[in-house]
Formats: sequence, C-alpha cells, structure tokens
Amino acid sequence: MIGEPRLMTSKDLSAVFGLYKKKFAGYLISTKYTQAELQQVLMPDNGVVFTFIVYNKDEKEITDFISFYLTELQVPKSGEHDHTSLKVANLFYSSGSTAFNKLSDLVKFALVYAKENLDCDLFRTNFHAENG
Repeated sequence: MIGEPRLMTSKDLSAVFGLYKKKFAGYLISTKYTQAELQQVLMPDNGVVFTFIVYNKDEKEITDFISFYLTELQVPKSGEHDHTSLKVANLFYSSGSTAFNKLSDLVKFALVYAKENLDCDLFRTNFHAENG
C-alpha cells in the first residue's frame, strides 16, 4: 500500500469530504452529504464505525480512505458448534484512487485490521457503488 493508513480524526474531515465528493460526483444516484453529515457518518465512533485514511508522505496529502462498521449476528444453536454469534465488519464507504491505492488494497488492509484487531468472523462487502 502506498502511504500510511491510520484512523481518521476530525482534522482529516475536509480532505475525506473532498475525496468523497470526487468519487461520487460521477454517479447519477448517490447520497449527497454535507461535510457535517459526512462527519456524523464516518467519524470513528465507540467501536462501531472505523474509518481509515491513507496519508502519502511524498504527496503530503490524504490520498484514500476506507470505512466499515461492526454488527453482530446471532447464530442458531446447533450440535455441530457452540457459537452463539458472529462479529461482522461491513464495508461502508471508500475512495481508492487509481493513482495511488486500488480498492482491493484498501479492502485487504481493512479485512486484516478487522480480523487481527477486532476479532471479526466475517468481512461483508455488499454492493455499494464499486464495492460489489
């Protein structure tokens, strides 16, 4: 991955908003968030929403971001296992720039982070824009 990923902070909001607008400008149907609304949606919050930015030192800018949120699914009891729930990371918004990081690189980072740091059992990538 080109750049250093880290959790988004409020000081990153303006750059992330610019990347969000740029990515979704080409879609006929998309949510048109204001910067304040995007802050409510993407700011890491209480272990539920995780948004990572990628800071490129050479370019001295944030070049990409990826976000996911956590849910927990209940699993029916069975004689074959003793699991009662699955912890699921759900891909949310992302902005993989072709000049720097591909979407697959960002998803790979998020998947590994969710497994190694949050003990997720599943990483779901439902269709959303190009995430399908």
